[in-house]
Amino acid sequence: MEPFVHLPEFPIIICKSCQFAYVAKEADSHLRVRHSMPTAERQVIIQQVQAIPGIIQDQAGLQAFPFPPPTTKPIPFIAPPRDDGIACNACPYVIGTIQGIQKHHREEHGWVNDWKKGGDVAKRAKQERQVPWRTGVYCQRFFPGRAASRWFEVNRGCEEEGARVQQQGADARSVTDRKAAFLTHMHREDEEAFEQEAKARLIQDGDDKWEASKWLGRTGWPRHLEGIDQGELKALMRAIGDDEPELQQMWRVFNTVLDEAYAATERCYPGTAELFEIARKEVSSETPTMPFQGKMEENAWTKYKDKWRILLCIWVRVEFWDEEDRPKYRMTIGQRKAFELFSRAIHETITGADLVGRWTEDRVRRSCLDMVIQFLDHRFRNGDHYRSIIISALAIMGLADGGGDMDMVSGWLTAMDYTPTYSAVIKVARYLVLYQSILERSDQVGRLQQVMSEEEADEKAEGLFRIVRRKVRGFMTRTSGEEDAEPTPMNWIINTRTYGLRIRYTTPGSETIDWRGDQIIHGRIRIRMGEIADMLHNLVGRARETLSRLTMTEGGGAGEFTARGALPVIPWSQIEDQHGESIIDHSFLRNAGNAGWLAAGNDWVIKMIISRPDKWAEWMVEGAENNEYREHPYRGAAIRQYARDVEQFRGEIFMLMHMLGGQPARSTEILGLRMWNTMNGGVRNIFIHEGMVCFVTMYHKGFRQTGNTKIIHRYVPRENVQGRLKRKRRRSAFLWADEVVSEEGGKEGKIREVKVRAQDGGRDSGRDDSREEAVRESLGAGGEYEEDEEEEAAFMEWFKEKKWTSDRCMEADGNRNQQPVF
Repeated sequence: MEPFVHLPEFPIIICKSCQFAYVAKEADSHLRVRHSMPTAERQVIIQQVQAIPGIIQDQAGLQAFPFPPPTTKPIPFIAPPRDDGIACNACPYVIGTIQGIQKHHREEHGWVNDWKKGGDVAKRAKQERQVPWRTGVYCQRFFPGRAASRWFEVNRGCEEEGARVQQQGADARSVTDRKAAFLTHMHREDEEAFEQEAKARLIQDGDDKWEASKWLGRTGWPRHLEGIDQGELKALMRAIGDDEPELQQMWRVFNTVLDEAYAATERCYPGTAELFEIARKEVSSETPTMPFQGKMEENAWTKYKDKWRILLCIWVRVEFWDEEDRPKYRMTIGQRKAFELFSRAIHETITGADLVGRWTEDRVRRSCLDMVIQFLDHRFRNGDHYRSIIISALAIMGLADGGGDMDMVSGWLTAMDYTPTYSAVIKVARYLVLYQSILERSDQVGRLQQVMSEEEADEKAEGLFRIVRRKVRGFMTRTSGEEDAEPTPMNWIINTRTYGLRIRYTTPGSETIDWRGDQIIHGRIRIRMGEIADMLHNLVGRARETLSRLTMTEGGGAGEFTARGALPVIPWSQIEDQHGESIIDHSFLRNAGNAGWLAAGNDWVIKMIISRPDKWAEWMVEGAENNEYREHPYRGAAIRQYARDVEQFRGEIFMLMHMLGGQPARSTEILGLRMWNTMNGGVRNIFIHEGMVCFVTMYHKGFRQTGNTKIIHRYVPRENVQGRLKRKRRRSAFLWADEVVSEEGGKEGKIREVKVRAQDGGRDSGRDDSREEAVRESLGAGGEYEEDEEEEAAFMEWFKEKKWTSDRCMEADGNRNQQPVF
């Protein structure tokens, strides 16, 4: 474990070269910076350090560090004891200066200096004086700075022995050695001090003359959080621990409220006036062109809720700080009452203090919802938007996580990384405001029903649109031009997000693809165009072999030539198609002009089973030819294997269409390919044009915001179109519908994904499944852009049946990569 050593009495490690102690998480940086040790050697030492039982991991663990008693002999391996320490007679405190010990006694023990100004100072100095401290104390210290860096007394009662030992050591060293040791020790201390100062975790407000940052200049995060330790701020955002039962309950309730708000919004009919109003960003502008879109992909909704979980953790945890140490936010009277009401509801529910059953689940959830809306409804009257607890917490969330290490000094998140946080706050806030409006109207109707009929109460109650409009125009938009208008947190969040998006869209992105001749380089992947061509040729051959098995023409040679020679010929130049035909279920396969050549393929598989004894034995149970087992004449294993071959063939066709059909389509486009017309989707995507197969996709990125689409035509090489899926019991217009049957008889789609992920050790495929993060939307003459990632995450909901997902696409691609074909 060189250069470290561990003394069993202390839960730390000591560097014998530097003569200072370190906690476990500092070992790696110390070995890298101070000793320039290679990574492989460092990893071995770090593993040994982590294996030490009870070792302190970080600086936080040093708050209760067990210092040795003063009778302890000098601690080996750290710097030798100094003999000029000044120790307090009332406690173990030791320091090296008179001013320091005097300050300690004044603050800790209420000591009053009996020396006053004036008088005969020289005479008093010669007189013996009774002071509550001792001088000439032997002392050592483990750490040069930060926590547990104070001096501690050693060798008490053994001063003479200690002096004799030190004298012997001094006599044994030459004058040159003593000078070298002294200078080296001083240099080490200074170097450690400089390093600790460089790693200071207190946030400092920068000067834009020397550190220009337009993003930080706009947000003002450093100024708001100046003087607060980074580690303490990051600790506010950590995951909720088992030792925080009230916070756990708070998040459980809040999470339920968020899901209920989502469900309530989803129940609203598309295009209602309330959805248009809740989507409003400007009071003075006309009605938004697109209504609020409440549908989100499940993983996107989870990410958005997690942003609000962090906000809740910050709100609750920071309230335990001393007021002078907190960020300078200030709750309004209404916010404080709402926060305390929710906190009391959770506390009484957990502790059982609610003996009368006042806090029902509905009342606790309503108190949570009302608290969050109160935080949003904050009017800034003193010119300081950081008085808002929401904006203050968002500033804390601007700290980079430093790779998950709370003690690592890190910077701020850039505009490119942080604007999705603002999007999450805006989007979820709209859900909550609409949900509270729905509940308020429901409460009004309930109260009126006590004195009138249900129908009369519904007519007398305030309209939902008016409630939504009052809230939206009060605190959910940019500040209007009206004389009595006041800014709110949402005004600042929307404007700052817009500013961040401008930075995002005008900042060049980092390179990800590089070309060197015909070689493509992406990260650690290097591949040549010739290798890609070989891979695709090989994939075409494998698809033909799979098609041979499906058409039962395999055997007697390579599958490619067997299938080509045995299957009916497709007269490509004679295929007819009516592209504009919109009748449901229509496709070129239903065109009357194609009936002649299609007839040759009817009942092909059945004919092959009948004509080939080996296939009959493989597919049919014994006695089937005698009309026995009429209900179940087929072998289950053959059916399941055939279904898996169909799935493999579709995966191969998918990759070939994706790679050989021109510019690769986005997953949301290619996954929606339909072979015939459907009621909701309209005209199909696959056509025949002059003997060529064409698949037409609709590029709908940002469709929910703009309503605009772009039609893209792609032509597939003939080698890619040699098979057609047979009809199944459950018909599907979608080429990638999820119809695989497992060996146990159940649907295999998700089962296979789980198995593949388990075989891969649960690792990520390395691809980003977020399907793009930003969407530009022009906001009139101002040229502003908006971003709604969650609308990109959701597929077009034109249909309800299960289809392939992007994960399945990646899996098909991954399977190609896992089996080298070139």
